[in-house]
Amino acid sequence: MKDLNKNYLPLIILLLINYVFQGMDQIIIAQNMSTFEEFWGVEASKVALVISALGVGRIISINYAGYFSDKYGRKLGVYIGLTCYLIFYIGLLLVPSYMAAFVLTMIAGVGNAFLDTSTYPAISDAYKEESSSFNVFVKAGISGGQFILPLMTQFVLLRNLYFGWPFIIIAIFIVFNFIMISKMKFPPMYIEKRNEVKKTTEKLRSKFGVEGVALLAFSFISASIFNIFIIWIPTFAQQTIHIGKTQSLTFVTIYSVCSIISVFVTSYMVKKGLNVPAYIAFCCVMIAIAQINMLINTSTISITIVSLIVGFFAAGGIWQLGVSLLLDFFPANKGEFTGLYSLSTSISLMITPYLTGLIAERSIKAVFAYNMVLGILGAILLILVSYRYKKVLKPRRLK
Repeated sequence: MKDLNKNYLPLIILLLINYVFQGMDQIIIAQNMSTFEEFWGVEASKVALVISALGVGRIISINYAGYFSDKYGRKLGVYIGLTCYLIFYIGLLLVPSYMAAFVLTMIAGVGNAFLDTSTYPAISDAYKEESSSFNVFVKAGISGGQFILPLMTQFVLLRNLYFGWPFIIIAIFIVFNFIMISKMKFPPMYIEKRNEVKKTTEKLRSKFGVEGVALLAFSFISASIFNIFIIWIPTFAQQTIHIGKTQSLTFVTIYSVCSIISVFVTSYMVKKGLNVPAYIAFCCVMIAIAQINMLINTSTISITIVSLIVGFFAAGGIWQLGVSLLLDFFPANKGEFTGLYSLSTSISLMITPYLTGLIAERSIKAVFAYNMVLGILGAILLILVSYRYKKVLKPRRLK
């Protein structure tokens, strides 16, 4: 089986590269905010509205994307995802209005949905026992894209080049990756037959109302934790320790670097037999403790420490580990379950910025108190999942 799985490694690498494009689409409009204000003749709030369309596109398509993946195959789902990205990156250079750009960004959100509901199941199909460690590398692709794009944008600005060059270069790479993937063979879809599930005892059945709901809630929580941090930590530093905007962005850099390092560390530990739900619970506890310390002893050192810890423990792949657990518990209809998991994340991406904005108007510290509570809730949920993991998955695998 291992020799067979090795044949899929080039495909998995190409699928992970797609997430570089996804990481970029999440920030590319914000990176060119002033340019698009002038291009579309609108104020910054309208450009921000366009950015929010990414979450809208995911929400309206995620369930169908999961169904499509299970019904018509992972490869077609990836094709649709990449096509949506290509329309988004090229279209933004051509559309004359922010409303048209809103539609294009929704299309990018649809692309995100199809890519997620095809890639995670494809990895699980190819590497049933090692899917958790591979799924963690999805985060490395996203972080890599968010690290590379600002460098590309800065290069263009410093040389007074056409702002659209990064868009064009990304589009070229999307086409190249599309062609390469088209030549690859996808693994057969592994779907546990329902009559096989019925042969297990009631004691060994996964329960959607328990671990399923817990992991969907965790999807919302984990996405909220690292998004709250990356959005609000510069403001927190500026208001509490009174440093400038440029200096405050250093904490985001620390966070990003630690998230990339964590991907490789987490993947290694998973391969060595890490207890995944127990580890995620531990990560949530560390996140909560670090933020408690920052709120009580606010200083440059405490903010640096929390940037290190949140980057390593929250943004290093626990979301991806969560989806791997969900697919382990519910191996039938992987695309649909991945869609539900991503839907929970999409809801977070829409609600969290607005909710925390309201909280921040009262107190920036309250934002991180809320984030701390999310960490505690995440730990409680994963302790429950850990119990069910020992009771359901381990005995099932022994059979």
